[in-house]
Amino acid sequence: MGNWKEWCPFPDNMFPFPRLKTLRLVRCPKLKGHLPSHLPSLEEIEIYDCDHLLATPPTPHWLSSIKKIRIVEDSDSISNTERNQYSLLESDSPCLLQTIDIWSRHMLKSVPKMIINSTSLRELDLNGISSLTTIPTNGLPTSLQSLSITNCENLAFFPPEMWSNYTSLVTLTLEDCNALTSVPLNCFPMLQNFSIYDCNSLESIFISETSSCSSSTLQSFHVRDCEELRSLPQRMGTLTALEKIFLRNLPKLNLSLCEGVFLPPNLQSIVVDSVRITKPVTEWGFQCLTALSSLQIMGDDIVNILLKEPLLPISLVSLYIVGLSEMKCLEGNRLRHLSSLEFLFFADCPGLVSLPEKTFPSSLKSLDFYECTRLKSFPENSLPTSLEVLCISNCPLLEERYKRKEHWSKIAHIPVIRINEQVTI
Repeated sequence: MGNWKEWCPFPDNMFPFPRLKTLRLVRCPKLKGHLPSHLPSLEEIEIYDCDHLLATPPTPHWLSSIKKIRIVEDSDSISNTERNQYSLLESDSPCLLQTIDIWSRHMLKSVPKMIINSTSLRELDLNGISSLTTIPTNGLPTSLQSLSITNCENLAFFPPEMWSNYTSLVTLTLEDCNALTSVPLNCFPMLQNFSIYDCNSLESIFISETSSCSSSTLQSFHVRDCEELRSLPQRMGTLTALEKIFLRNLPKLNLSLCEGVFLPPNLQSIVVDSVRITKPVTEWGFQCLTALSSLQIMGDDIVNILLKEPLLPISLVSLYIVGLSEMKCLEGNRLRHLSSLEFLFFADCPGLVSLPEKTFPSSLKSLDFYECTRLKSFPENSLPTSLEVLCISNCPLLEERYKRKEHWSKIAHIPVIRINEQVTI
C-alpha cells in the first residue's frame, strides 16, 4: 500500500478488530504515526519495510497478549533522527512474548528491553545489530530454546560465566559474526543443534576443559563458509550423541589435527565438502559407524580411497558421490557390499565417463545422475530388480542415448523414469 500515510482512529472511542490475532504490515513506505492501541486479541505482529512507522504508544494495551514480533528494516533512506524510534521494543510492559525476529541494519544499537526483560521468550533471531559487541550483563532470557545471531559483526561470544544459565537452549546459529575467533562446543548444558556460517575470522572450534557444561547432548553440528577455520576439537569421539555432521567450504581446516578416530560413534549423516584433508581417510573410523545411514563424499581422492577398500559401513541407506572431476570410472565393485543402500546419487561429476558392471547393490531403489556431462552409459544390464526410480538431469550424453528406442528398452521396466522435467511412469 504505497500511498497509505496514516492509520486513523475510530471516532467516539470505538476500537477496531476486537478478535484480530495476526497483523502484518508489509512495504507501506509512507505509513507514519501510531498503531491502534486497543487490539485485545493480537498475538502476532510483523512489520516489514515500513521504515517511517516510527513509534507506538509507550504501553500499548495489546502488549499483554502479544506472543510473536517480527520487524524487518532494510532501507538506507531513513535519517538518523528517524531511526531507533521503535518504542514498542523498549517497553517495560509485561507480556507473554515467545518469539522475536528482528532484521535491521540501522534500527537497533543494543538489545531491546523487551527481549532482556522477557521471562517466556523461546525463539530469538537478531540480525544486523552492528554496534552490539557483547551480550548484556543481565544476559538474554534464560527461557530461550532457539537463538540465531546473524550479521552482528562486532559481537564476541557469550562469557563463560553465562553458559550454565541457558538450560533450555537447544538450537544455536551464528552467521556473519566476524569478530568471533574461537567458539566452544560445550557452551550450553542442553545444546543439541549448533550451526556456524560465514564467520570469516573464526579459527578454531574447541571443547572447553574448564566448562561445567557437557558436549554429550549435541546431535547436529554444521559449519560452512568459514575461510579461516583451522581446527575442530581433538576429542570429537566424545560427542556420543552427535548424529549429523556437515563440513562445507572450509579451505584451511586440517582434519589431521584431530587425534585418534575423528568420527563420533553414533553418526547417522555425514557431509564433507571442500575441506583440506591430510588425515588418511582410512583412519577416520568409518567401519565403526554402525548407525550411519547417509553420507556425502566429494572429490576424486576421497571417493577413490573409500571405494578401493570396503571402508563404508553396510548400514548406509543414502550415498551421494559429488565432484568427480578427473575420475573416469569407478574402480571395481566396492558398492556391492552395501546391502542396505537404497538411494545412490551422482552429482557434478564432469570427469565420469562410465560405470563398471556390477556397480549397484541389490537393495537399490533410486538412482540419480545430475550434471554428469560426460557420462555416456551405465550398466543397464545389471540394474537390480529392486530399482524403482531413475532420474537423469543435465546429462546430455545420457539424454541423447535414451532418445533411441534400442537403449530406452533397456530401462523401460523401471517404474518411474525422469529425464530432466519429463516423467515416464
